[in-house]
Amino acid sequence: MRDIKYEALYNRGSLGANPIEFSAGLVLLLANLNYLHYILPRLIPSGSHTQFRLKFITAFQTNSNIKAIQDRLVATKSLSAETKDIFRDALGNTDSRWLRKRRRLRNLLTHYLPDSRIISELPLGATRVDTIEHLGGGLTFGEIDALLDRNIAHLSSLLESGFRLAGDPFWLGKVT
Repeated sequence: MRDIKYEALYNRGSLGANPIEFSAGLVLLLANLNYLHYILPRLIPSGSHTQFRLKFITAFQTNSNIKAIQDRLVATKSLSAETKDIFRDALGNTDSRWLRKRRRLRNLLTHYLPDSRIISELPLGATRVDTIEHLGGGLTFGEIDALLDRNIAHLSSLLESGFRLAGDPFWLGKVT
């Protein structure tokens, strides 16, 4: 079935000025972030390994995907000044930079088991939390969890503002 209302969302704000396939991708990232921010905490206990994994993998992939979209827009000379500023804010903050450097932690959380290199670096009897902290660059599990919450909220807010979605712009199905 063809979506006849997509343009009302994908073409909004400064992010809506991008080619529609990029806008659609950014809206998908926003939906994933908002699911983590608003829905997941009501389904899975805070501080659980499952919630942590979902937050980490989604935040990592969101940062990677925003970077990939930025790179494509730059390569095609389609990056507007407003979009450039949003991407700079999304990717240039301390949390996003830290997260993009944690590929080994992403791989561990995606593939469940540590590889032989990680195992050789850990003390005998190390737990999942010990392994996460080892790959977390000196941060504790709780500090990484708080960083993920900040990053998810920050990216969500940036994308919402980039599509002018603050407040209630879709009252009774009419875009304001």
